Amino acid sequence: MATEDYDGVLADPVGTPDPLYVGSGQIASITALTVLSIFSLIVNIYLMVGRIWIRSLHNITGFDGLVLNLLLINFFLSLLVYPFDIVAYVIMERVWPFSIRYCYASTAFTSFFPFVGCWSVAAMALQQFFSYISLITSTIVPDNLRRTTPSWCHVITPTLVIWLIGLGVYCPVAHSLWEVETGPNFCALKGENGLLHDSVWYFWVPLGLTSLSLCAMFTLYIITRVALPRSTTSHIEPVVRWTQPSVSAVQSPPRSANLNPLYNYDVPARQPSTLPSPNPPPLYQNLPLAPQPQDALCVDFPVYVNVDRSVQNGEVSATGEKSVEVARVQQAVQESQFDHMRICLVLAASLLVFIGPYATVLLMFHVALDLHIKVWDVAFTWLCCKPLIEPFLIVAVSKKYQQAVRFWKYSR
Repeated sequence: MATEDYDGVLADPVGTPDPLYVGSGQIASITALTVLSIFSLIVNIYLMVGRIWIRSLHNITGFDGLVLNLLLINFFLSLLVYPFDIVAYVIMERVWPFSIRYCYASTAFTSFFPFVGCWSVAAMALQQFFSYISLITSTIVPDNLRRTTPSWCHVITPTLVIWLIGLGVYCPVAHSLWEVETGPNFCALKGENGLLHDSVWYFWVPLGLTSLSLCAMFTLYIITRVALPRSTTSHIEPVVRWTQPSVSAVQSPPRSANLNPLYNYDVPARQPSTLPSPNPPPLYQNLPLAPQPQDALCVDFPVYVNVDRSVQNGEVSATGEKSVEVARVQQAVQESQFDHMRICLVLAASLLVFIGPYATVLLMFHVALDLHIKVWDVAFTWLCCKPLIEPFLIVAVSKKYQQAVRFWKYSR
């Protein structure tokens, strides 16, 4: 939204044309803006549908929920906010050609949607940091936070928290700092500290939190040298799942040849890239071999899933107790992936490149630097490119979302 009422912009001296007059150059600009906005809508919704469609190939994790939330925010920004603001404040040079009601609605949308979009990136970085901690240790994170949760709850909870904070905290504070001024063909925001508030909470705090999380995660990697799992290529859970047979029926099988202590559970050992033995140990004689992804060291291993045995009389065996720890690592493997880290890095770069210049200009206006209004026009126009570019950045770095682009090739 416009931040100040610049004298003379809306003046209508005798002999000047109607402020709502649209010239041929403005018509061409509005047409191009309309085409780009429609293209942005299609790209974001297409990638969302494609990712949901291939959920049988790749589980939708909490990280994916945040990415889908960002795509949804980009969709709303391209539909409800940026096209109207560019027309009013850039193309029409601060002449509001829309209704007064939409002026008030636009101020709310301008506060809420960019906040949720920027903080979704920060939430992705935090989520990757804590998932990596869960991957490398079983003692730091509290037990109740490391258990596997229902999929729908795990996916929507981070997004829901961001939306509630935006609606319940950020928007009320933002609108207490801004004053909406309306009039004939006029809609603007005025406020002493509104510019500083938007600059800090749109960009500087999310960027600082994102950078801190990524740096902390890199520091842990330097210390532990535990690599991120590459990806999961099946909806089957990516770690060993053990049932709970009685103690008398358990015979300790050979230990795995895997060099990573995270995955040194009791599984039959075999060499990478070889078929399992045709004569497995008696305990696993009738158990199917579940296809699994590579582990953190890129060494594949077989996983036997016991589908026949169950706990009797409420007894929990020593082998069964191991299933709790395995389930916790399972969730960490699903969430903390190299594919997710690349998405997080490219979205952090997008935050820096697109939001950074705009937040810097707002900060300069707040400290009363003598900047021409065209500087704001350029920074805001560049900011509006973000919803169009981000889906392509995600697809460029993620094999999972590259498959989502070709979702029609995969069954649901």
